[in-house]
Amino acid sequence: MRTAKWIASLAAGAIVAVSAVADNLNIKPGAEILASSYGDKTSGTLNSIITAWGSNRWVRLVVDGGAWSVTNSVTFPTNFVVNVLPGSYFNISTTKVVTVNGPFEAGFYNCFQGSGTAAGSADFMYRLTEWGSSVNYNIGTGRIEANVGMTNANHTAGTNFAKSVASRIYTLTYPTNVSYFANDSGYLLPAATNQFSTLNTATGSIQTQVSAITNRTITAGTALSGGGNLSANRTLSLNLAYTDARYYQKYTNIFDELVVADRDLLGSELTTNGTFANTNGWVFSGSATYNSTSKRVEITSGNTGTVIPSTDLAIEFGKVYEISIYKGTGAATNVISLGGSSWTTTGSGTNTWYCPCRNESTNLVIQFNAGASSDWFDNISIKACTNGSAFVTKDLFVGGDLYVSGKIYLGSTNVYIQAVSTTNVLVHSDTSDDLLQ
Repeated sequence: MRTAKWIASLAAGAIVAVSAVADNLNIKPGAEILASSYGDKTSGTLNSIITAWGSNRWVRLVVDGGAWSVTNSVTFPTNFVVNVLPGSYFNISTTKVVTVNGPFEAGFYNCFQGSGTAAGSADFMYRLTEWGSSVNYNIGTGRIEANVGMTNANHTAGTNFAKSVASRIYTLTYPTNVSYFANDSGYLLPAATNQFSTLNTATGSIQTQVSAITNRTITAGTALSGGGNLSANRTLSLNLAYTDARYYQKYTNIFDELVVADRDLLGSELTTNGTFANTNGWVFSGSATYNSTSKRVEITSGNTGTVIPSTDLAIEFGKVYEISIYKGTGAATNVISLGGSSWTTTGSGTNTWYCPCRNESTNLVIQFNAGASSDWFDNISIKACTNGSAFVTKDLFVGGDLYVSGKIYLGSTNVYIQAVSTTNVLVHSDTSDDLLQ
Protein backbone atom coordinates (compact mmCIF):
# COMPACT_ATOMS: atom_id res chain seq x y z
CA MET A 1 0.00 0.00 0.00
CA ARG A 2 1.31 3.46 -1.02
CA THR A 3 1.59 5.89 1.84
CA ALA A 4 0.31 9.43 1.88
CA LYS A 5 3.88 10.65 2.25
CA TRP A 6 4.94 8.85 -0.90
CA ILE A 7 2.04 10.29 -2.86
CA ALA A 8 2.85 13.82 -1.65
CA SER A 9 6.47 13.42 -2.73
CA LEU A 10 5.43 12.21 -6.17
CA ALA A 11 3.14 15.20 -6.66
CA ALA A 12 5.81 17.63 -5.57
CA GLY A 13 8.27 16.10 -8.02
CA ALA A 14 5.81 16.43 -10.88
CA ILE A 15 5.23 20.10 -10.10
CA VAL A 16 8.98 20.76 -10.07
CA ALA A 17 9.42 18.94 -13.38
CA VAL A 18 6.61 20.87 -15.12
CA SER A 19 7.98 24.15 -13.78
CA ALA A 20 11.42 23.34 -15.17
CA VAL A 21 9.99 22.58 -18.60
CA ALA A 22 8.03 25.86 -18.58
CA ASP A 23 11.13 27.85 -17.68
CA ASN A 24 13.11 26.14 -20.43
CA LEU A 25 10.41 27.07 -23.00
CA ASN A 26 10.12 30.68 -21.72
CA ILE A 27 6.39 30.12 -21.32
CA LYS A 28 4.77 32.40 -18.74
CA PRO A 29 1.16 33.49 -18.42
CA GLY A 30 0.19 36.53 -20.55
CA ALA A 31 -1.79 39.52 -19.29
CA GLU A 32 -3.81 42.56 -20.33
CA ILE A 33 -2.98 45.66 -18.34
CA LEU A 34 -4.10 49.29 -18.21
CA ALA A 35 -1.13 51.59 -18.62
CA SER A 36 -2.69 54.34 -16.49
CA SER A 37 -2.96 52.01 -13.48
CA TYR A 38 0.86 51.97 -13.21
CA GLY A 39 1.40 55.68 -12.70
CA ASP A 40 1.22 59.05 -14.44
CA LYS A 41 0.84 59.26 -18.21
CA THR A 42 4.53 59.68 -19.05
CA SER A 43 7.27 57.83 -20.84
CA GLY A 44 8.71 56.97 -17.42
CA THR A 45 5.63 54.91 -16.58
CA LEU A 46 5.74 53.15 -19.96
CA ASN A 47 9.43 52.24 -19.59
CA SER A 48 8.76 50.95 -16.05
CA ILE A 49 6.01 48.66 -17.36
CA ILE A 50 8.27 47.32 -20.13
CA THR A 51 11.05 46.61 -17.61
CA ALA A 52 8.69 44.98 -15.10
CA TRP A 53 7.03 42.62 -17.56
CA GLY A 54 10.17 41.80 -19.53
CA SER A 55 10.21 40.02 -22.89
CA ASN A 56 9.23 36.43 -22.00
CA ARG A 57 5.43 36.73 -21.98
CA TRP A 58 2.71 38.31 -24.06
CA VAL A 59 1.47 41.59 -22.67
CA ARG A 60 -1.48 43.50 -24.10
CA LEU A 61 -0.84 47.07 -22.97
CA VAL A 62 -3.97 49.22 -23.16
CA VAL A 63 -2.92 52.86 -23.55
CA ASP A 64 -5.76 54.81 -21.97
CA GLY A 65 -6.56 58.07 -20.20
CA GLY A 66 -5.67 60.66 -22.91
CA ALA A 67 -2.30 62.13 -23.90
CA TRP A 68 0.90 60.31 -22.86
CA SER A 69 3.87 62.65 -22.64
CA VAL A 70 6.97 61.04 -24.16
CA THR A 71 9.98 63.02 -22.94
CA ASN A 72 12.26 59.97 -23.10
CA SER A 73 12.35 57.44 -25.92
CA VAL A 74 10.23 54.29 -25.49
CA THR A 75 10.74 50.92 -27.21
CA PHE A 76 7.95 48.34 -27.10
CA PRO A 77 9.43 44.84 -27.65
CA THR A 78 7.90 42.19 -29.90
CA ASN A 79 5.93 40.58 -27.03
CA PHE A 80 3.99 43.78 -26.29
CA VAL A 81 0.64 44.29 -28.00
CA VAL A 82 0.14 48.06 -27.93
CA ASN A 83 -3.58 48.90 -27.91
CA VAL A 84 -4.36 52.64 -28.11
CA LEU A 85 -7.88 53.59 -27.06
CA PRO A 86 -9.88 56.45 -28.65
CA GLY A 87 -8.83 59.82 -27.23
CA SER A 88 -5.44 58.54 -26.12
CA TYR A 89 -2.19 59.16 -27.99
CA PHE A 90 1.58 59.51 -27.66
CA ASN A 91 2.70 63.17 -27.52
CA ILE A 92 6.35 62.77 -28.51
CA SER A 93 8.91 65.46 -27.66
CA THR A 94 11.60 66.66 -30.10
CA THR A 95 14.36 64.08 -30.80
CA LYS A 96 12.45 61.39 -28.86
CA VAL A 97 11.25 58.18 -30.51
CA VAL A 98 8.45 55.72 -29.81
CA THR A 99 9.44 52.36 -31.34
CA VAL A 100 6.80 49.67 -31.82
CA ASN A 101 8.14 46.21 -32.70
CA GLY A 102 5.12 44.10 -31.79
CA PRO A 103 1.43 44.13 -32.70
CA PHE A 104 -0.28 47.52 -32.81
CA GLU A 105 -4.03 48.03 -32.40
CA ALA A 106 -5.99 51.24 -33.00
CA GLY A 107 -9.04 52.49 -34.85
CA PHE A 108 -9.76 55.48 -37.09
CA TYR A 109 -8.34 58.11 -34.73
CA ASN A 110 -5.07 59.86 -33.91
CA CYS A 111 -2.35 57.94 -32.06
CA PHE A 112 0.82 60.00 -32.56
CA GLN A 113 1.45 63.70 -32.08
CA GLY A 114 4.35 65.99 -31.27
CA SER A 115 7.61 67.02 -32.92
CA GLY A 116 9.31 63.69 -32.21
CA THR A 117 9.01 60.53 -34.30
CA ALA A 118 7.78 56.96 -34.21
CA ALA A 119 9.49 53.95 -35.76
CA GLY A 120 9.64 50.19 -35.77
CA SER A 121 8.23 47.18 -37.60
CA ALA A 122 4.85 46.86 -35.91
CA ASP A 123 2.41 44.12 -36.87
CA PHE A 124 -1.01 45.38 -38.06
CA MET A 125 -3.31 44.89 -41.04
CA TYR A 126 -3.35 48.37 -42.58
CA ARG A 127 -1.64 51.69 -41.82
CA LEU A 128 -4.48 54.16 -41.22
CA THR A 129 -3.84 57.80 -42.08
CA GLU A 130 -5.74 58.87 -38.96
CA TRP A 131 -2.95 57.55 -36.74
CA GLY A 132 -0.68 60.41 -37.84
CA SER A 133 1.85 61.19 -40.54
CA SER A 134 3.29 57.99 -42.01
CA VAL A 135 6.52 59.92 -42.63
CA ASN A 136 7.03 61.23 -39.08
CA TYR A 137 5.45 58.21 -37.39
CA ASN A 138 6.56 55.30 -39.54
CA ILE A 139 5.91 52.18 -37.48
CA GLY A 140 5.62 49.91 -40.53
CA THR A 141 3.62 49.31 -43.71
CA GLY A 142 1.04 46.79 -42.54
CA ARG A 143 0.29 43.31 -43.86
CA ILE A 144 -1.91 44.44 -46.78
CA GLU A 145 0.69 46.75 -48.27
CA ALA A 146 3.50 44.30 -47.58
CA ASN A 147 1.79 41.26 -49.14
CA VAL A 148 -0.79 42.41 -51.70
CA GLY A 149 1.69 42.96 -54.56
CA MET A 150 2.64 40.52 -57.32
CA THR A 151 4.88 37.62 -56.20
CA ASN A 152 6.32 36.54 -59.55
CA ALA A 153 10.08 37.02 -59.62
CA ASN A 154 9.81 39.00 -62.87
CA HIS A 155 7.50 41.58 -61.29
CA THR A 156 10.01 44.26 -60.38
CA ALA A 157 8.97 47.67 -59.15
CA GLY A 158 7.50 49.80 -61.90
CA THR A 159 4.68 52.27 -62.37
CA ASN A 160 2.44 52.82 -59.37
CA PHE A 161 -1.33 52.83 -59.38
CA ALA A 162 -3.88 53.17 -56.55
CA LYS A 163 -6.58 50.69 -55.59
CA SER A 164 -9.33 51.11 -52.99
CA VAL A 165 -9.63 48.50 -50.24
CA ALA A 166 -12.37 48.93 -47.64
CA SER A 167 -12.52 52.65 -48.37
CA ARG A 168 -8.75 52.96 -47.94
CA ILE A 169 -6.21 53.66 -50.67
CA TYR A 170 -3.01 51.66 -51.01
CA THR A 171 -0.40 51.56 -53.76
CA LEU A 172 0.54 48.60 -55.93
CA THR A 173 3.68 48.49 -58.03
CA TYR A 174 3.92 46.57 -61.25
CA PRO A 175 6.73 46.20 -63.78
CA THR A 176 7.07 48.43 -66.80
CA ASN A 177 7.65 45.41 -69.06
CA VAL A 178 4.25 43.83 -68.35
CA SER A 179 0.81 45.02 -69.45
CA TYR A 180 -2.32 44.55 -67.34
CA PHE A 181 -6.02 44.62 -68.02
CA ALA A 182 -9.07 44.11 -65.82
CA ASN A 183 -11.57 41.39 -66.59
CA ASP A 184 -15.30 41.57 -65.84
CA SER A 185 -14.73 40.06 -62.40
CA GLY A 186 -12.49 42.94 -61.42
CA TYR A 187 -9.20 41.02 -61.39
CA LEU A 188 -5.98 42.43 -62.81
CA LEU A 189 -4.55 40.00 -65.35
CA PRO A 190 -0.98 40.27 -66.70
CA ALA A 191 -0.34 39.96 -70.42
CA ALA A 192 2.76 40.13 -72.59
CA THR A 193 1.22 42.55 -75.10
CA ASN A 194 -1.29 45.35 -75.23
CA GLN A 195 -4.77 44.03 -74.57
CA PHE A 196 -6.89 46.45 -76.58
CA SER A 197 -7.86 43.73 -79.07
CA THR A 198 -8.81 41.42 -76.20
CA LEU A 199 -10.93 44.13 -74.61
CA ASN A 200 -12.56 44.90 -77.92
CA THR A 201 -13.83 41.31 -78.21
CA ALA A 202 -14.69 40.87 -74.53
CA THR A 203 -18.23 40.65 -73.21
CA GLY A 204 -20.01 42.29 -70.31
CA SER A 205 -19.29 45.64 -68.70
CA ILE A 206 -15.78 45.96 -70.13
CA GLN A 207 -17.08 45.61 -73.69
CA THR A 208 -19.77 48.18 -72.96
CA GLN A 209 -17.13 50.70 -71.95
CA VAL A 210 -14.92 49.90 -74.95
CA SER A 211 -17.88 50.30 -77.31
CA ALA A 212 -18.69 53.66 -75.76
CA ILE A 213 -15.18 54.84 -76.68
CA THR A 214 -15.03 53.45 -80.21
CA ASN A 215 -18.47 54.84 -80.99
CA ARG A 216 -17.22 58.36 -80.35
CA THR A 217 -16.19 60.19 -83.49
CA ILE A 218 -14.10 63.12 -84.66
CA THR A 219 -16.14 64.91 -87.31
CA ALA A 220 -14.50 66.98 -90.04
CA GLY A 221 -15.92 70.48 -89.88
CA THR A 222 -16.44 73.09 -92.58
CA ALA A 223 -13.80 72.97 -95.34
CA LEU A 224 -12.15 69.91 -93.72
CA SER A 225 -12.08 66.24 -94.64
CA GLY A 226 -11.19 63.08 -92.71
CA GLY A 227 -12.09 62.09 -89.16
CA GLY A 228 -14.00 59.01 -88.04
CA ASN A 229 -14.54 56.91 -84.90
CA LEU A 230 -11.82 56.33 -82.30
CA SER A 231 -11.09 52.71 -83.17
CA ALA A 232 -8.01 53.96 -85.04
CA ASN A 233 -5.86 57.08 -85.48
CA ARG A 234 -7.67 59.76 -87.48
CA THR A 235 -6.42 62.64 -89.65
CA LEU A 236 -8.07 65.93 -90.57
CA SER A 237 -7.00 67.80 -93.71
CA LEU A 238 -8.02 70.90 -95.68
CA ASN A 239 -10.67 70.18 -98.30
CA LEU A 240 -9.42 72.06 -101.37
CA ALA A 241 -12.56 71.13 -103.32
CA TYR A 242 -14.79 73.02 -100.88
CA THR A 243 -16.78 75.70 -102.77
CA ASP A 244 -17.91 78.05 -99.98
CA ALA A 245 -16.66 81.57 -100.82
CA ARG A 246 -15.57 82.19 -97.23
CA TYR A 247 -12.70 79.72 -97.47
CA TYR A 248 -9.55 79.50 -99.52
CA GLN A 249 -9.81 77.57 -102.76
CA LYS A 250 -7.19 76.53 -105.24
CA TYR A 251 -8.49 78.44 -108.24
CA THR A 252 -11.26 81.07 -108.00
CA ASN A 253 -11.88 82.83 -104.67
CA ILE A 254 -14.52 85.43 -103.88
CA PHE A 255 -14.41 87.20 -100.50
CA ASP A 256 -16.84 89.66 -98.95
CA GLU A 257 -13.82 91.20 -97.23
CA LEU A 258 -10.14 90.32 -97.46
CA VAL A 259 -7.65 91.67 -94.92
CA VAL A 260 -3.92 91.07 -95.43
CA ALA A 261 -1.91 91.73 -92.25
CA ASP A 262 0.94 90.18 -90.31
CA ARG A 263 -0.39 89.72 -86.78
CA ASP A 264 3.07 88.99 -85.36
CA LEU A 265 4.47 92.41 -86.24
CA LEU A 266 2.67 95.10 -84.25
CA GLY A 267 3.38 98.74 -83.59
CA SER A 268 3.41 100.53 -80.24
CA GLU A 269 0.40 100.83 -77.94
CA LEU A 270 -1.94 103.59 -79.11
CA THR A 271 -4.21 103.84 -76.08
CA THR A 272 -3.36 105.85 -73.00
CA ASN A 273 -4.07 104.16 -69.68
CA GLY A 274 -5.70 101.12 -71.30
CA THR A 275 -5.52 99.27 -67.97
CA PHE A 276 -7.75 101.92 -66.35
CA ALA A 277 -5.44 102.56 -63.41
CA ASN A 278 -7.49 105.74 -63.16
CA THR A 279 -9.80 107.75 -65.42
CA ASN A 280 -7.03 109.63 -67.22
CA GLY A 281 -7.35 109.48 -71.00
CA TRP A 282 -11.00 108.39 -71.08
CA VAL A 283 -14.43 110.00 -71.23
CA PHE A 284 -17.43 108.16 -69.73
CA SER A 285 -21.03 108.80 -70.72
CA GLY A 286 -24.40 107.18 -70.14
CA SER A 287 -24.37 104.54 -67.39
CA ALA A 288 -20.72 103.51 -67.82
CA THR A 289 -18.88 104.15 -64.55
CA TYR A 290 -15.34 103.74 -63.26
CA ASN A 291 -14.67 101.46 -60.26
CA SER A 292 -11.63 102.92 -58.51
CA THR A 293 -11.24 99.80 -56.31
CA SER A 294 -11.33 97.18 -59.06
CA LYS A 295 -9.70 99.55 -61.63
CA ARG A 296 -12.20 98.79 -64.39
CA VAL A 297 -15.23 100.09 -66.31
CA GLU A 298 -18.59 98.83 -65.05
CA ILE A 299 -22.25 98.98 -66.02
CA THR A 300 -25.35 97.80 -64.19
CA SER A 301 -27.94 95.46 -65.71
CA GLY A 302 -30.33 96.93 -68.26
CA ASN A 303 -28.26 100.06 -68.93
CA THR A 304 -26.09 101.40 -71.74
CA GLY A 305 -22.90 103.41 -71.59
CA THR A 306 -20.14 104.70 -73.84
CA VAL A 307 -16.39 105.06 -73.31
CA ILE A 308 -14.14 106.97 -75.72
CA PRO A 309 -10.55 108.26 -75.56
CA SER A 310 -10.32 111.88 -74.41
CA THR A 311 -7.86 112.49 -77.27
CA ASP A 312 -8.28 111.04 -80.76
CA LEU A 313 -6.04 108.06 -81.39
CA ALA A 314 -3.33 108.33 -84.02
CA ILE A 315 -4.97 105.90 -86.44
CA GLU A 316 -4.15 105.91 -90.15
CA PHE A 317 -6.33 105.25 -93.15
CA GLY A 318 -5.81 101.85 -94.79
CA LYS A 319 -3.97 100.24 -91.89
CA VAL A 320 -5.13 97.18 -89.94
CA TYR A 321 -5.29 97.41 -86.15
CA GLU A 322 -5.29 94.69 -83.51
CA ILE A 323 -7.87 95.52 -80.84
CA SER A 324 -8.17 93.47 -77.65
CA ILE A 325 -10.40 93.92 -74.62
CA TYR A 326 -11.02 91.90 -71.47
CA LYS A 327 -14.70 91.44 -70.65
CA GLY A 328 -16.30 90.13 -67.45
CA THR A 329 -18.69 87.19 -67.20
CA GLY A 330 -21.92 89.22 -67.28
CA ALA A 331 -24.45 89.44 -70.09
CA ALA A 332 -23.26 92.75 -71.58
CA THR A 333 -22.40 93.29 -75.26
CA ASN A 334 -19.42 95.39 -76.35
CA VAL A 335 -19.73 97.17 -79.70
CA ILE A 336 -16.31 98.58 -80.61
CA SER A 337 -16.04 101.03 -83.49
CA LEU A 338 -12.83 102.31 -85.06
CA GLY A 339 -12.02 103.83 -88.43
CA GLY A 340 -15.39 103.06 -89.98
CA SER A 341 -15.41 99.41 -88.88
CA SER A 342 -17.29 97.91 -85.95
CA TRP A 343 -17.01 94.71 -83.94
CA THR A 344 -19.41 93.11 -81.45
CA THR A 345 -18.23 90.82 -78.66
CA THR A 346 -20.16 89.00 -75.94
CA GLY A 347 -17.62 86.44 -74.74
CA SER A 348 -15.94 86.71 -71.35
CA GLY A 349 -12.16 86.95 -71.03
CA THR A 350 -9.80 88.43 -73.63
CA ASN A 351 -11.37 89.15 -77.03
CA THR A 352 -9.22 90.12 -80.04
CA TRP A 353 -10.23 91.66 -83.37
CA TYR A 354 -8.30 92.84 -86.45
CA CYS A 355 -9.87 96.03 -87.72
CA PRO A 356 -9.20 97.60 -91.14
CA CYS A 357 -9.31 101.40 -90.94
CA ARG A 358 -11.69 102.69 -93.61
CA ASN A 359 -11.95 106.25 -92.30
CA GLU A 360 -9.15 107.82 -90.30
CA SER A 361 -11.41 110.59 -88.99
CA THR A 362 -13.41 108.10 -86.90
CA ASN A 363 -12.07 107.74 -83.35
CA LEU A 364 -12.42 104.70 -81.05
CA VAL A 365 -15.88 104.25 -79.49
CA ILE A 366 -16.75 101.47 -77.01
CA GLN A 367 -20.52 101.00 -76.63
CA PHE A 368 -21.31 98.98 -73.49
CA ASN A 369 -24.81 97.44 -73.46
CA ALA A 370 -25.67 95.53 -70.28
CA GLY A 371 -28.13 92.68 -70.45
CA ALA A 372 -29.85 90.83 -67.63
CA SER A 373 -26.81 91.14 -65.35
CA SER A 374 -24.18 93.74 -64.56
CA ASP A 375 -20.81 93.51 -66.30
CA TRP A 376 -17.40 95.14 -66.66
CA PHE A 377 -14.42 95.43 -69.01
CA ASP A 378 -10.74 96.26 -68.68
CA ASN A 379 -7.37 96.14 -70.48
CA ILE A 380 -8.22 97.77 -73.81
CA SER A 381 -5.30 97.65 -76.27
CA ILE A 382 -4.91 98.95 -79.83
CA LYS A 383 -1.80 98.36 -81.97
CA ALA A 384 -1.22 98.69 -85.70
CA CYS A 385 -0.19 95.70 -87.79
CA THR A 386 3.04 96.92 -89.38
CA ASN A 387 3.47 94.38 -92.15
CA GLY A 388 1.48 92.38 -94.69
CA SER A 389 1.87 92.04 -98.44
CA ALA A 390 -0.36 90.84 -101.28
CA PHE A 391 1.19 89.91 -104.63
CA VAL A 392 -0.95 89.50 -107.75
CA THR A 393 0.65 88.05 -110.86
CA LYS A 394 -2.39 88.36 -113.12
CA ASP A 395 -5.64 90.36 -113.08
CA LEU A 396 -7.12 91.79 -109.89
CA PHE A 397 -10.85 92.59 -109.84
CA VAL A 398 -12.13 94.75 -106.98
CA GLY A 399 -15.88 95.42 -106.99
CA GLY A 400 -15.78 97.84 -104.09
CA ASP A 401 -13.25 100.04 -102.31
CA LEU A 402 -9.56 99.24 -102.04
CA TYR A 403 -7.88 100.57 -98.89
CA VAL A 404 -4.11 100.71 -98.92
CA SER A 405 -1.83 102.54 -96.50
CA GLY A 406 1.30 101.93 -98.55
CA LYS A 407 1.86 100.89 -102.12
CA ILE A 408 0.38 98.15 -104.30
CA TYR A 409 2.65 96.44 -106.78
CA LEU A 410 0.72 94.54 -109.44
CA GLY A 411 2.45 92.68 -112.23
CA SER A 412 -0.79 92.72 -114.19
CA THR A 413 -1.86 93.99 -117.57
CA ASN A 414 -5.06 95.48 -116.20
CA VAL A 415 -6.28 96.41 -112.75
CA TYR A 416 -10.05 96.84 -112.47
CA ILE A 417 -11.16 98.83 -109.42
CA GLN A 418 -14.60 100.37 -109.00
CA ALA A 419 -13.42 103.08 -106.58
CA VAL A 420 -9.83 103.74 -105.60
CA SER A 421 -8.80 105.19 -102.21
CA THR A 422 -5.05 104.82 -101.87
CA THR A 423 -1.82 106.71 -101.31
CA ASN A 424 -0.06 105.22 -104.29
CA VAL A 425 -1.11 102.60 -106.83
CA LEU A 426 1.83 101.59 -108.96
CA VAL A 427 0.91 99.32 -111.86
CA HIS A 428 3.80 97.62 -113.60
CA SER A 429 2.55 96.50 -117.01
CA ASP A 430 4.44 95.37 -120.05
CA THR A 431 1.88 97.14 -122.20
CA SER A 432 1.84 100.21 -119.97
CA ASP A 433 -1.95 100.17 -119.85
CA ASP A 434 -3.59 102.73 -117.62
CA LEU A 435 -5.27 102.03 -114.34
CA LEU A 436 -8.91 101.34 -115.18
CA GLN A 437 -11.56 102.78 -112.81
